[in-house]
Amino acid sequence: MASIAVRAEPHKLERNLLRDYFVTERRQAACLVNPNAHCPVCGASVYFYQNVFGSRVFFDDLGGDWPKHGCTDTRPNKISSNRVTPDVFNSATRTRRLAQAAGSVGFAVRGISGRSKNGIGSILVRVTEVWSVPCLKIILGICISDSENQIIFSCDDPSDMIEVDDIVDVHRDVVSILNPDTFNREELPLVSALRVHNTLI
Repeated sequence: MASIAVRAEPHKLERNLLRDYFVTERRQAACLVNPNAHCPVCGASVYFYQNVFGSRVFFDDLGGDWPKHGCTDTRPNKISSNRVTPDVFNSATRTRRLAQAAGSVGFAVRGISGRSKNGIGSILVRVTEVWSVPCLKIILGICISDSENQIIFSCDDPSDMIEVDDIVDVHRDVVSILNPDTFNREELPLVSALRVHNTLI
């Protein structure tokens, strides 16, 4: 009786897990935050934002370059929704599983892996408190990759863009934020940052 050789696809379980949660090398925020909408053109899972003026936009990923979804980048949308809210964040356990799966197939997840020389790598943060002092903002937030970790940082914010419940990307020497008026990425100089583990400030 002849035997049949079956060659297993490497990392098939990990690839399936990443696919189920919409994680790709380009869409890494899906490890941390569940997409909150679907593109009305192609049906892809996307992140939907709306500003106070009624402008609406879909993003493929949060933080980093804030890549807008190509299908709807130039056309108005009739969908009614709100900004990403805390109830769409993945649990710390799921985040770790997805990050491990991503690492096993060959890419490190931005916001979870890697640190810069000052100890702060790329971190997606939900802003919980904001204090304004002359020429500076001091911000307290929760690290989306691990809700037990908080971060307190200060940055220049001359246009007064950062508000409570915003999602920002703290990375190396800058804070990357979505401009709420134009939906374009803005970079604000990071003055200082400190991660705080399991402590209320």
